Amino acid sequence: PVASRSGPERDRAFRERRAGLYEIMGLAAAFYREQLALTSAAQARAYLERRRVPLTLCQSMGLGYAPKARSLLCDALRAKGAAPDLLVEAGLAIRPEGGDAVHDRF
Repeated sequence: PVASRSGPERDRAFRERRAGLYEIMGLAAAFYREQLALTSAAQARAYLERRRVPLTLCQSMGLGYAPKARSLLCDALRAKGAAPDLLVEAGLAIRPEGGDAVHDRF
């Protein structure tokens, strides 16, 4: 029946799930912006300078840096309470076939 596929309970669950995804994406964006400011991202900042991309533009556009670590983002977001399944659903992490652990997509 249509009632089982819609209604206030289903709409609320959808809104809560979507809000969780938005929140996790915001935390990921902040994480990557913070990474760009670290000394380990000096090479990335130098590249941006060579391309004449000012840091003020990076800040206003929300540009960040994804380090080559396998699970740095996942670890940081799990420390803030993010569930691994939510990281995968948001597209931020992948779970290898047959594995339980997730790691960064980027």
